[in-house]
Amino acid sequence: MKNSRKISKLVPTNVLRSCLIGFTIMTTSPTLADAPKHEQAYQQGTQAYDSQDYETAFKLLLPLAEQGDARAQYQIGVMYRFSEGVKLKEGEAAIVHQEKAKEWFTAAAKQGNPDAQVKLADHILLFFENPKKATEALAWLEKAVAQDHAFAKCELADIYFEGITDDIASGTPVDKEIKPDPDKAIELLNSAAEQNSICALNKLSRIHQKGKYGIPVNLTEAHKWLVKTAELGNTDSMTMVGDNYANGHGVEQSDLHAYMWYHTASEITGDSNKPTPEMIAYGIVYVDHNAERLKPLDERMPSDKITEAKNLSRLWIDEHKPK
Repeated sequence: MKNSRKISKLVPTNVLRSCLIGFTIMTTSPTLADAPKHEQAYQQGTQAYDSQDYETAFKLLLPLAEQGDARAQYQIGVMYRFSEGVKLKEGEAAIVHQEKAKEWFTAAAKQGNPDAQVKLADHILLFFENPKKATEALAWLEKAVAQDHAFAKCELADIYFEGITDDIASGTPVDKEIKPDPDKAIELLNSAAEQNSICALNKLSRIHQKGKYGIPVNLTEAHKWLVKTAELGNTDSMTMVGDNYANGHGVEQSDLHAYMWYHTASEITGDSNKPTPEMIAYGIVYVDHNAERLKPLDERMPSDKITEAKNLSRLWIDEHKPK
């Protein structure tokens, strides 16, 4: 399964450096009479994308983006970002797609699309525009946060944890330094966590696990945040919750609950993480970490306890199936 980048649940990711030249985007919207047809095309495009039929998705969404649909502009930006449904022309450098991605993200961001605003901020901060426009990046993130965008809160928290200064290694200056403000960062993470942001929940768990930013080590609190992430269906977090139970970190040691979480993660993951023919061809080694963790438990646990753990796992999966 390719990074689970379904359009309806797209998680913003960082973009590469880009600066498009001579690429014009229309900003007109479809007329009222065209609206039903326009919306149908958008739905067909998103369905094609979710089915990984990227060429069809690109063909359907590009005209909508050119008409000024911010949703489509953002998705076309994503497709250029990952070269999905569009190929480089002969002799073109890979940077061309990143340039076009940035242009589409810019168009969507100016219309208030919060996902695109986050993408632009990532680009400005991480991919060495010269000078680094720290205040511009901050402004885009704050616009997204003002729309209650959970991932933007998580990104903005990162900025306030570390601050922004000149990048000495690359020689890239910033237009204005931003001083660290851990209290504000924690406030942002707590707000995003209330929205069930996996990004925020994981960060809060790690902060309490390691004791950072003035917060003391608290393994019980770290486990609590991790369980919230696992309850949202994040299989990596399920594995780590299993580790906590197996080792008694932040929770009373329990082989039963360790087995339950490992087994649940393994069942949900299923075939999606097994090696593809391409992985095999390139010699990429696949390791089922949950299966590896289950082996010693299978050896030392009584059979009735293993059955109980599997039953608990099945109950959890049944209760958390999409309605």
